[in-house]
Amino acid sequence: MPPTPCDSWIVEHGGAVDGLALRGAALVTTAAVKKGRQLASLPRSVLLSSDDALLPETGLGFVAERFPDLVVPPFMLALLLLLHDARGADSRLAPLLRSLPAADELQHLPIFMSTKRQATLKGTDAAALLDELQQELQQTYRDYVRPIARAKGSPFGGTVPSLERWRWSLAMVWRCAVPHGEAKVIVPLLCATAHGPPGGDAWAEYVDHEPGRAAAWAAEAESMRARWSKAGDGLKLVATRGLEAGEAVRLDFGARSNGELLVARGEALERNARDNVRFHIEVAAAALSSTLTLTLTLTLTLILTLTLTLTPTLTLILTLFLTLTLTRSTRCRSTARRT
Repeated sequence: MPPTPCDSWIVEHGGAVDGLALRGAALVTTAAVKKGRQLASLPRSVLLSSDDALLPETGLGFVAERFPDLVVPPFMLALLLLLHDARGADSRLAPLLRSLPAADELQHLPIFMSTKRQATLKGTDAAALLDELQQELQQTYRDYVRPIARAKGSPFGGTVPSLERWRWSLAMVWRCAVPHGEAKVIVPLLCATAHGPPGGDAWAEYVDHEPGRAAAWAAEAESMRARWSKAGDGLKLVATRGLEAGEAVRLDFGARSNGELLVARGEALERNARDNVRFHIEVAAAALSSTLTLTLTLTLTLILTLTLTLTPTLTLILTLFLTLTLTRSTRCRSTARRT
């Protein structure tokens, strides 16, 4: 089996890849692996991070001033990937870009399917999610990507990338990006791994090495059978159970239903504990009409004290309690309207 395209590049940057190779588009082991073995060490310099998008050398600093609402990790990562894609061989991350699947290798993702194939999803949760992503694709390209590329001083040099390249960039973020502290990153090798839920079916994990984060994740890590540790700013890939030679590496890319997995990654799990169904309920306006009776009660209590002196040694004191109650009732009709 051939090595991964990034092996030598990762080593040049101080990282390591041990016992991994590509079989088709899948990342597999080249030999039997024991639980706990490190499969790859990936330094920060080989990661594409949303944190880098606003660094001076990218030339995208003006985005934070003109479009402050866009400064969120997923969008900034997709925009930075689009910029590196436009630079091609001149990008410092060209080996990483070459290792990512091309658009023609992503035809199993609904966002790349023909209209006829997309229609087969009608009535499913995936169809609703796909519609949302299609709208996001068109709206972000029209309102943000084109103005950013055409802006004076833009690193795109006035050349607007095509909608198809923006589609590819967004798809890479949906499919491959993983958390790295507060940022999101695209990492060598991980895009070639399949999704697996935590526990017995998740056969490796990415290890976030943000300083000071290890203790905070300890309880969750144990339940996920994952070990998070601190070692600089990079990532490590560690086997969480023994693997046979030629076995595919699986990662937990986060809590996703089968609809979300299908739309984002082109995958689905036969038994997915995170599966769910979204639904919408409409209630007829007539059913929301009601009559309400309001009753106002006013109670007044009068206390009268009468003192009578009958003889120098005998005094009679009389106390009278008088209570007056007034009641008024009003009927109100209320009708709620659907919006």
